[in-house]
Amino acid sequence: MQLPGEPPVKIRRLQTDVPASFAERMFGDWYARSGEVVTRFDRVQGEGVITADGKLLCLPVGLTPGANMSCGEPDGNQWRSHYSTYLPDMGRSGPFLRLRDRFGNATGLGAPD
Repeated sequence: MQLPGEPPVKIRRLQTDVPASFAERMFGDWYARSGEVVTRFDRVQGEGVITADGKLLCLPVGLTPGANMSCGEPDGNQWRSHYSTYLPDMGRSGPFLRLRDRFGNATGLGAPD
């Protein structure tokens, strides 16, 4: 977009809506405190979301605001590690902190400490 007398600037779509599905709500980059790593949920697996490397899977336990979800490292039909938490509210929940939304826009939280 270019305004009169100014150089062109790129416009980025911001996530201002409430995502329609669990996957859309979780897609993006997250800082996972449990492993102290930045991870990206970018694939749907069943009713949940999984990282590209398959090391972290999160499943909804209900789709109402504040409902629980289960996350862990899958190992076939079992969990290698597993914990229950709450769906992130405003980009935060116990073990997660959102760094980028599903469109790749930074959330303004900065680099994790």
